[in-house]
Amino acid sequence: MPLPPLPRLPPAPRPPAADCISTSVCHKVPHHQLVFTIPKILRGIFRKRRDLLHLLFKTATDALLESFRARLNLPAGRLAAFASVHLF
Repeated sequence: MPLPPLPRLPPAPRPPAADCISTSVCHKVPHHQLVFTIPKILRGIFRKRRDLLHLLFKTATDALLESFRARLNLPAGRLAAFASVHLF
């Protein structure tokens, strides 16, 4: 069963520097920002065991790769991702 299309969001306002960078430095590519959250009950584990964070990122990246390959019908498709963590 095909997946529904992703919703189109209006572009966020950008400062003038962002326009300069986006037109003269970066290539125009479609992108999305995705946020994964950890349930509150599990946050203490990652706060104490930061060595497990790489597994969190690997699992999230693998899920995205599998989803995008299926959605775009590209079994050998590749994914570029940037990840960061905020533990509050």
